[in-house]
Amino acid sequence: MMVEMRKRVFVIVLIILAFAVIGTVLSTLYTSEYRDFVVHNISYGLPIGWHGHELVGGPAYPGFVHEFYWFSLESFLLDIAFWFAISSLVVIAATKSMNILRKTRASKNLSVINL
Repeated sequence: MMVEMRKRVFVIVLIILAFAVIGTVLSTLYTSEYRDFVVHNISYGLPIGWHGHELVGGPAYPGFVHEFYWFSLESFLLDIAFWFAISSLVVIAATKSMNILRKTRASKNLSVINL
């Protein structure tokens, strides 16, 4: 019984980690764009942009154009934590609802047997 419980917890943790990784990878498809007269910033990541590129120059500074790519480890770790929390909530809610469904089915089967 104890080994089965450990195996179940291990599988749940693996599912949570898999969903967190998938959420983080898919969050790179979200593009956020900020533009004004001097700066054009494009960042990727949801809810926090953690990589992208920035173009400085434009109409306010004719002749001066500077483009650089950036990566924020802090924002990346916050994005991972966000998707880990979301996937934890989803997996725990699904597990709880499966347990409730299993218990109601078992009680219905017992009531049918007792008749």
